[in-house]
Amino acid sequence: MKPSTLRLRLDEWKGRCCRTSVWEGCEFDGVMYPNGGRLAAHCVTLECSRGQWVVKEYDDCCVHCSVYNDPHFTTFDGHYYDFHGSCNYSLAQTDTSLSPHTAVYSQFKPCFGHASCLDTATFRENPHVIVTLEPGVVDSMRVNEELYIVPASGIHVVTTSSGPHPLLAWRDHGCLQILGVSKIMVTHCSNILEIWAFPTHADSLDGLCGHFNYYVDDDLTSRDGQVTTLTQWPFAFPESWKTPVQPNYTCREKCTHCPAETRTTGNHKISPIRVLVPLEAVGSKTVIGAPVPTPETLPSVH
Repeated sequence: MKPSTLRLRLDEWKGRCCRTSVWEGCEFDGVMYPNGGRLAAHCVTLECSRGQWVVKEYDDCCVHCSVYNDPHFTTFDGHYYDFHGSCNYSLAQTDTSLSPHTAVYSQFKPCFGHASCLDTATFRENPHVIVTLEPGVVDSMRVNEELYIVPASGIHVVTTSSGPHPLLAWRDHGCLQILGVSKIMVTHCSNILEIWAFPTHADSLDGLCGHFNYYVDDDLTSRDGQVTTLTQWPFAFPESWKTPVQPNYTCREKCTHCPAETRTTGNHKISPIRVLVPLEAVGSKTVIGAPVPTPETLPSVH
């Protein structure tokens, strides 16, 4: 057989028997997920479908804080209040220091006369990944000062010239969703900012979104740990959550006109614990914020 004929037949054999394998998995924070694999233990469960992340469900155990309009606040634990400050404040952070590991900040600007409105927001996923969100802009963001355009469809790993970051971002009904490895998710809309926290953050988040622990009475906890009585118009509490970086010298001054607020005795009360007891004992509901049951207080289960 001529060499040219042999090469031709070998090429034909390769064409019949060889198959090109295409990887259809997904990636997040350096971890590869196969087709059908799920990214769980976040406020939204994502499933890998042929190389693309898709939303499957939202976790009912997560809590979220809302800041909207001029502005109204609803804390993680459900307290509603108003505050018209026009400086830069910490909405939620993982400790009470001035330089937390993970945090969400927002600046507020005067609007509608005596009120204030959301301005630039900042999602500090970690000390090395800082996301800046401009008011009214729901198709892009800045990551470490570099512009990142969020594609119009699909869920994507946020990637800049320095490489991929531990963030997923997508557009959703006129809003921008950002999911971090920190288990914090931020929803950024034109006049609304929402922060979603996974239950593992209980007892470790503080700020204008309140002290998250499934217990509303200590929501107005200042940076120094003092708990003030719940009110719709707090003053000293939000002032304590100013950030070190402020838009003007007035915001850097200590509030001298803030009225004294009633403080509860001591600091945090004992945080209620999220308790899961047998369904037979409580019907079909999950007991949230209930005292820890003991063998003597639990109903008999047969």
